[in-house]
Amino acid sequence: MWLRLFPSIFLCIFHLFIPKIALAQKFVTDNRLQKVVNNFAEDTALFTASVGIGIIDLQTGNIVASYNPNKALIPASSLKIFSTAALISEVGAEYQYRTDFILEGKTNFEGEFNGRLQIEPSIDPSFCSPDQFGALPFENLADTLAGLLMKSGIKKIRGQITVNRDLITDIPENTEWLWYDLGNYYGAGCYSLNFMENAVKIYLQEQTRSGKICDIVKVIPAILEDNYCSEVRSSVYKSDESLFVMGSSQDDIYTVHGDILCCGRDTVGLKAAMRQPESVFVRMLISALKKRGIQVILDKVVDTPDDVEVLIYQYISPSLWAIADRALKKSVNLYCESFLHTFGMKKNQTSKRKDALIALSQFWGSAGIDTRGLNFEDGSGLSPKNSATPLQLAQALLWTNQNEKTRYFYKLLPDVANEGTLAGEMNKYRLSKGKLRLKSGSMERVRSYCGYLMNNDKPTHAVALIVNNYSCSSDTVRKKIGSLMSGLLKYN
Repeated sequence: MWLRLFPSIFLCIFHLFIPKIALAQKFVTDNRLQKVVNNFAEDTALFTASVGIGIIDLQTGNIVASYNPNKALIPASSLKIFSTAALISEVGAEYQYRTDFILEGKTNFEGEFNGRLQIEPSIDPSFCSPDQFGALPFENLADTLAGLLMKSGIKKIRGQITVNRDLITDIPENTEWLWYDLGNYYGAGCYSLNFMENAVKIYLQEQTRSGKICDIVKVIPAILEDNYCSEVRSSVYKSDESLFVMGSSQDDIYTVHGDILCCGRDTVGLKAAMRQPESVFVRMLISALKKRGIQVILDKVVDTPDDVEVLIYQYISPSLWAIADRALKKSVNLYCESFLHTFGMKKNQTSKRKDALIALSQFWGSAGIDTRGLNFEDGSGLSPKNSATPLQLAQALLWTNQNEKTRYFYKLLPDVANEGTLAGEMNKYRLSKGKLRLKSGSMERVRSYCGYLMNNDKPTHAVALIVNNYSCSSDTVRKKIGSLMSGLLKYN
């Protein structure tokens, strides 16, 4: 009998440990703010668009201005606030990912280690990232490992260097993502061991004649140069289509498509997704150790009773807070997909995507949000099947402001005075630093922003805006949103 009751008991306990929003959630309209909202939502430029806006006074919890606040819309990358805030609340801002390097075997008197160097990852999205502040670069990691091996008397490894890939068993890319996103860096899947943000830099040579193929002249990491090919052609006509990459983790070759305006002799760069980062890391590590005097001879490993297991090194990531700062300010999809899997692991001891998505939805429901219309298909917002209402976004921001572990969450959002996709537009209004912090989201015919109106560098209102299916240009929508935010700030 008690076994049948266990799920209910678990949910009750689950709910007890999540602070609920102090939700009065009354509509107490501020007529000045509402007028600004109405002027935006009823603009003829947005005639075909679905528009939703929700603004909550953080002091009272009241909804002070809104327009279709309960309409479920595609939020794009604004969805990242849900996965990021949930994980920080679950494990704390100081949480760090750990990647263990373990020697399993034995070393003979000649300094030859027989066995395997086993790598135990933890879904760290920032592992050896060249762009994450505080992350150890690959070359430094190789220096450290080589030094520790030599200190242990090891000059040669005979056996295997292996990575535990069991932490994530899902297909790396989300099945709800669009095919033409998967080959690009922002569509890189999440793995048990992520490496250099699972991104590859590709450089193409411009051509001096129209119609010529622009060859790939450089790939970083260079070990992957045979995995990418170019179908990019030079053109005398300026193309609105940017360069993009087709392929997925199931393909051996990724192909770069698009046009480059000729005629010149410069190189043009872009980033693509990295296939099987665990294998790439192992290949690069073998090469790097060899350069540092540690020979690696790949051979079959035969386990024996006298084998020993030694933790030779533990790679520790920057704090979750530092990683989340990059995740939200640079909108790094991989980071938030890792947050989702990590949240599932910490909450329910499983990193399976489906289970993690259910846990994320339950978390926000337990926090006091009405989750009708809140559909999570991923942790980053890349899937067009995600949906959220403006009110749900604003309520999540209200909750983060009230929760002790996330009350400084606003600092993770771009300060629109000098960061983010709206910074250029807001400069026209001479926006002072510390007045507006917003996370943006965008995909084809989708624009969204959510964050905080600020006063004296402290949040006063949670604001969320989603626009779907507009027929005007994206530049026009951005200008309209800039005008809206400027109008709201006048009364804050």
